[in-house]
Amino acid sequence: MKRLILFVFYSSMLLISCKSKDYRSVIAQYNGNASDSLKLQAARFLVENASGQESLDTASMVKNDKVFYFLDSIVQKNATEERDEKGELRNGKIKIPDDYRGILDGFVNSHPDLLLPVTPKYISDTATLTRSFLNNNIDEAFWAWQNLPWSKEVPFDIFKEYILPYKVINTYWEGTRQYFMEKYKHIIDSSEKKSLYEVSEIIRKDIHLWFKEDGEASRIWPFLMPMSFRNIVRGKLGNCFEATAIRTSAMRAMGIPVAFESVPQWGNVSSGTHYFYTVLDPKSDTITKLIDNANIYRDTRYIVEGSSYVAKLEWVPKDMPVLYNKTIPKIYRKCFSRQANSLAAIKAPDDQVPEFFNDNHLMDVTRKYVEAADVKLTLLNAQKHKYAYLCIFNPKGWEPVQWTKVEGDSVIFKDMGKNIVYLPAYFKNDLLIPAGPAFLLQMNGLPKFLVPTINKSDLKLTRKFRFSSHNAMNAMECFAGRFQGCNDLGLMDTVNLYTNNTFKHKMTEVLLNNTGKFRYLLFQFSGIGNASIAEIEFWGIVDGKEQKLTGTIFGNKGKYSKETEKAFDGNRDSYFFKDAGGPTYIGIDLGQNKRAQITRIRYCPRNDTNDVLPGDTYELFIWNNEWVSLGTKTGVDFQPLTFNAPQGGIYWLRDRTKGKEERIFTYENGKQFFW
Repeated sequence: MKRLILFVFYSSMLLISCKSKDYRSVIAQYNGNASDSLKLQAARFLVENASGQESLDTASMVKNDKVFYFLDSIVQKNATEERDEKGELRNGKIKIPDDYRGILDGFVNSHPDLLLPVTPKYISDTATLTRSFLNNNIDEAFWAWQNLPWSKEVPFDIFKEYILPYKVINTYWEGTRQYFMEKYKHIIDSSEKKSLYEVSEIIRKDIHLWFKEDGEASRIWPFLMPMSFRNIVRGKLGNCFEATAIRTSAMRAMGIPVAFESVPQWGNVSSGTHYFYTVLDPKSDTITKLIDNANIYRDTRYIVEGSSYVAKLEWVPKDMPVLYNKTIPKIYRKCFSRQANSLAAIKAPDDQVPEFFNDNHLMDVTRKYVEAADVKLTLLNAQKHKYAYLCIFNPKGWEPVQWTKVEGDSVIFKDMGKNIVYLPAYFKNDLLIPAGPAFLLQMNGLPKFLVPTINKSDLKLTRKFRFSSHNAMNAMECFAGRFQGCNDLGLMDTVNLYTNNTFKHKMTEVLLNNTGKFRYLLFQFSGIGNASIAEIEFWGIVDGKEQKLTGTIFGNKGKYSKETEKAFDGNRDSYFFKDAGGPTYIGIDLGQNKRAQITRIRYCPRNDTNDVLPGDTYELFIWNNEWVSLGTKTGVDFQPLTFNAPQGGIYWLRDRTKGKEERIFTYENGKQFFW
């Protein structure tokens, strides 16, 4: 407590030394007027909590502005703002074009200076905030809160934290509230009575039309990061961090209390921190059952956006483990006010902590979303450390998601998501040091320690990454398709060679005994729903020898840059996606006066290529306080790899040839279970 008091004192002194006249005048404006008592409290809340916060210096990233102006121009070029009688957008032509990646790559190639490294700079908010901006922010926030019908019942404490702040993330734009207030003026002008949740849904759907959320944006164009908030709005492009920030800011500008939440790491997917928002509306709280992380078919996206794969797979073989949900270890809320219980608030100035936890505005809100358990552990060498962490696997290294004070040899980690593998660790010199064995936190809330035994057995491994229901749905897009041959381009004499009537998700070979000879070889889609396929090979007898047949590609042209050629390019990572307006088939024409007897067909549904692939070199590791190699093997004809390994541990199969998607797994009853 003494440390916290000193922190607040020194922060206040810093605030007084920076723009003290501006801050005193902001508070003085509302002081002494009883009708402005709430605005006085709001002013003090902003001024007190601005201390210690930093925001992006937009001047340090000004080189990138031209990219966002360009993105805005291509959006405006395609804009056709059709609205219904309520003023709501009713088409999606305002958004960035589907081929924006190619368009943006072309722009970047013509401006090579964009690729030059830039170091972003951050400036203390207390050094940049002005009296006029703070006054305007307070007045505009209060106007929305007190005048918009859906906001009038929001309590003042909720208003202060979730509507009033001038920023959501570490960048702000002074025109944010005015921009969104004008953009959604039609909602205000509408005479139809709406709830908080209903208004938030109108805004969410609208933003979905014109903002492109691309999870690969920061990987493809890393030089664009970090984005200023003005450029997020202008460019209408970003990953879930920027998308959540823009939704949160828009709704707050419209008097809707919204929390900015984060999952530091999924428990079974390696994709970094995930961000989402929550509307704080008790009257529309739709959470009737918390997320329990059970691997069952359940749509949990209304609780945590992006947390489940929505596909009920009654037709997938029962013996095939399929992932339905992304498990959640922890959820934290980014607050504007300082959080006294955060690690950053209680640690000593010289205590080194992981970057994620070096933020005194984090609030643990896991139990608002997840059925969690407290975990008691006995740690190794605990007396040498002040804090311990629970970590989640990531191919780049274990990632801490929770912390606790070390008091004696035993510690308790509070509110942990179940059905997840964790590793206890310490943090020293920017490194994580194992503090005990890894364990699976079971559905009953008890840890199952995963320690290798001296007993060995053969592990037959088919994949390096989990198989999700989303992948299964993609694979089903060629289900019931028919491989055919004919000699009439009008398809009047087609002969059915094989029908894909069982679930397949990887390269499959079918031997044929048909004696007919054909010029045209095609794949006829079922005509039900979306249609795609990754690879097709026809093999036949030519001049007395069996060979892979080639010819002129014909049929449906495809869409979304997934042209017909993608089905015949020998690359299982690419795929063809059918244009609904075109023919229902794709194929090859062997050429005039050419015929072939078809001996076999090889085909691969749309897939993630995380199966064991022929020619790739794989290395298996087992965790024993560090990753220990158990040797390498080369994939042969899509067959399982066999490794003789200690039982009872956690394993990691790495593709040393290519690919990046990998997860740890346990091995039970002859099956891999990914975590």
